[in-house]
Amino acid sequence: MLKRRIYQGLSAAALALAVGACKTPQLTQKAENRAVPVTYTGSTQGSVNTTGKVQWKQFFQDPNLVALIDTARRLQARAAVHYPRIHAVLPGE
Repeated sequence: MLKRRIYQGLSAAALALAVGACKTPQLTQKAENRAVPVTYTGSTQGSVNTTGKVQWKQFFQDPNLVALIDTARRLQARAAVHYPRIHAVLPGE
């Protein structure tokens, strides 16, 4: 009987320690830096030479990549044409 009380007491103590140790970590607050630089590194004031204005065929120099992009664009245009036709035939979807 004494052994049982000892085990119960040790179990209760272990459970109390385990529950006490299970604490969620505190959320850390990160300070925001909303300062925006006047100019960015490597750019000049009023620069209009951006990659957004360069044609993609001039931007990519690899002929294999250009051919792959052309193929993908051609197949995408073909899929856009056939998409309404397929869904017109399949009324359940």
